[in-house]
Amino acid sequence: MSPIQEVMSPPGGAGIGESLGVPSSMGTEDTTNVRKDRHSTEELGDSEESYAWHASWDDFNDGLASETDSDNDPSSSGSDDGESLDGPRGGSATSTVSEKRANLCSIRSIVNGVLGADCGCTKDCTSRMCRGDVMEAREATSKATEERKLQQHTREKLLNVMHTSSINETKTFRFMFNGITICNESFRLVHGFSVAGMRNAMTWCKADANRRAQLDTSRASSSSSKLPSFGVGGFAGLGGTERNLAAQVWIDGYVSTHGCQMPDSGHVHIDNVPWGEIHEEYSLDTKEECRPLQFSAFRKVWKKEFAHVKKRRRKPFGECAVCAGYKSQLKDERKDPNQRARTMALYVAHLQHQQLERKRYYARRAKGKRGRCISIIMDGMDQSKTDLPHTEVALKSDSNMVETKITGVMVHGRSFNCYVSEPQVRHDTNLSLTCLHHTLMEELKEGPPVDTLYVQVDGGSENKNQWVLAYFVLLISLGLFTKIKMCFLPVGHTHEDIDQGFSCIARKLRRCNAYTFGQLVEVVKASFQKENKPPNVFQIGESFDWKTFVASEVVEGISSWTDNHIYRFSWNPYHKQVQMHYKKFDQSEGYFGLHESTFVTSFKAVEREVAKDPEAWDAHAGVLLGTKDKPPGQPTKAANIDFTAPKITQSGKEG
Repeated sequence: MSPIQEVMSPPGGAGIGESLGVPSSMGTEDTTNVRKDRHSTEELGDSEESYAWHASWDDFNDGLASETDSDNDPSSSGSDDGESLDGPRGGSATSTVSEKRANLCSIRSIVNGVLGADCGCTKDCTSRMCRGDVMEAREATSKATEERKLQQHTREKLLNVMHTSSINETKTFRFMFNGITICNESFRLVHGFSVAGMRNAMTWCKADANRRAQLDTSRASSSSSKLPSFGVGGFAGLGGTERNLAAQVWIDGYVSTHGCQMPDSGHVHIDNVPWGEIHEEYSLDTKEECRPLQFSAFRKVWKKEFAHVKKRRRKPFGECAVCAGYKSQLKDERKDPNQRARTMALYVAHLQHQQLERKRYYARRAKGKRGRCISIIMDGMDQSKTDLPHTEVALKSDSNMVETKITGVMVHGRSFNCYVSEPQVRHDTNLSLTCLHHTLMEELKEGPPVDTLYVQVDGGSENKNQWVLAYFVLLISLGLFTKIKMCFLPVGHTHEDIDQGFSCIARKLRRCNAYTFGQLVEVVKASFQKENKPPNVFQIGESFDWKTFVASEVVEGISSWTDNHIYRFSWNPYHKQVQMHYKKFDQSEGYFGLHESTFVTSFKAVEREVAKDPEAWDAHAGVLLGTKDKPPGQPTKAANIDFTAPKITQSGKEG
């Protein structure tokens, strides 16, 4: 038997003190001794007795509201750390609920537990109370418990002492009892509330209407011990203490906001933010609701419930400027919850916008995999990873490195081509169109006949220029495609499935050396040995001069068109030219075109209208780009970099 249990079962038999978990000898103690500091065991005499008495009272008080309110608040726990009442501080676990309600209003519990208690605020709040007033308050709590309305009663009492600022709508509590200002601990003791019950009620009172509804919903699902799904992560907690559940809800919101779903797996990646900073942000966000978990407990919850969330070892892509601005603003507004909520709403709306843009891209990708069209994504690998000579350990001086470039062209459901350009090849539009044209000709030669082409590229200058538009004009004019759509994702959110292929190359390069260009090509080929369908690796020593080959005065005369993200090319039979419709984002309602009044929401509807009136194509025409006959011959070779030529400095002098 533990020392605490020995004190709680005195040799003299059971008395009123036993039902309270108080030694029978305490009944003869003067109340002045009871009013000593509960942490000062010397003034109470025997240290074990003093600890047992106070521990038993705490358990009694916590256990009362925990048991009677469990139907309404399953997340509440009798002890602050989620331990059961029959644990190390046990003593009241064997008492029935009815006994606890009776003890709540007993004279001894009022004298010893309230009037004789030290609230810890140094103002001795309970010294100004009388036994009759406390008895009345506790009887109200006991009645609410009997009617199973303890949660509602606790909230009503707190709402009566809550104050809302007229300036920033901040909610605070001014605890009072019979016109006397007291501390929150005295308020809790007077009414006989448990620590967890009062904490939950304070959280509910401070919340807005939506948050209150969420709290009521989560606490009403005690039969399943699960929380409802929050955010886009599809989280459903697996039960546990209130603090664990609060941590799970916070982590789910954090992952939903900052995570990036991987296109080829169920993993979600977040930025490489130190765990200490994440835990600090969690603590600041949840400290008003409940006592935050310590760092080690927080990490355990994360590992157990969110094992699919991974941190990037490094962030390989530039961060969206809008996202960075919102993150900084949220950090600065932590002391103003209302403004922070408004900023968070804007941030979430921005993330949802880019997610919808991605879904449109995924829809086009699915069409390509089903063979209904050719869907292509083209991008270049980070050049800093392919500079030569490449070593496993970073070199101290890299000013004289030889630059190479890997351009990837992925045809969804068909092939993945890696074009490794030699150092003398210029990294410009000629190189991009050379890689794209080679891939398209291979697909048209070997694949099934299709009339639609989707091209997904980033917003780099080598992809968004007049020569790329002119190249698409050539493809439409020659009848290779009837519709071409060139799409761009929002800046800062352009990394997609093709980057998964580049990551295979980067991982291989981190484990081996490549001093020459030939060794680099071999490393690229070896990077995909474990893949079921490895990519085709091509070595490019020179590119074609597509700029000269597709040059068009009509296209060159177009201006102010680069601010949009979606461009649709097709043939206009009325004007007998290639037309380009455009819109700001993929989820925008309609396309703009040649006239100020042009606004096309459905091209199928335009085709039905044109079937009745062929001149309708004039009203719905896109920007006219002219036509392009097949040029004689093939493109000439583009000029490579001449490493023997003297370098010209910014001042115009030879270096």
